[in-house]
Amino acid sequence: MLEYAKLGSEEVELEPMDIGGVIRDVVDDLSTLVRDSAASITLPKERILVTADRVKLYRIFSNLIANAIKYRDPSRPPELQITTSTIPRRRQCSIMVQDNGRGIPADKLQLIFRPFTRIHLDVEGGSGIGLASVRRLAEQLGGSIGVTSTEGKGSVFTLTLPLADAAAAALAPA
Repeated sequence: MLEYAKLGSEEVELEPMDIGGVIRDVVDDLSTLVRDSAASITLPKERILVTADRVKLYRIFSNLIANAIKYRDPSRPPELQITTSTIPRRRQCSIMVQDNGRGIPADKLQLIFRPFTRIHLDVEGGSGIGLASVRRLAEQLGGSIGVTSTEGKGSVFTLTLPLADAAAAALAPA
């Protein structure tokens, strides 16, 4: 709870960074969890520069990836696909984190970003702060986060962030 409360007062240091590099660092740091769960993770191949705070971006992906593994369907190993795409006209990048987990019931989708909300109460641990923090962090970076999900099949979390100026200029239509 204290960590969530501090989110509004932390300084934001925006700088251009490669989204794939941050995601690779998170996956490396979660390697024990990935190995122990037999998870497979497909990482983005293209290099896309966004404007973000590295620590905040790391926390977003750490939460999304760890949750995908934590809330996996117990009948199959977790599979995550992380893909990126650019929206040049809007000077934005979308990063999709797709899993084959339990999914989220349709009537609960609007609740998952609220503080202290837990959907899968049978899974140990967690305070219901993680996704609320992810939303707050995304907003601090000038972005947004949303989710689509099918219960029993998995979820797709879509994070949208501003492209770094050089990247946006190179992708913008003439």
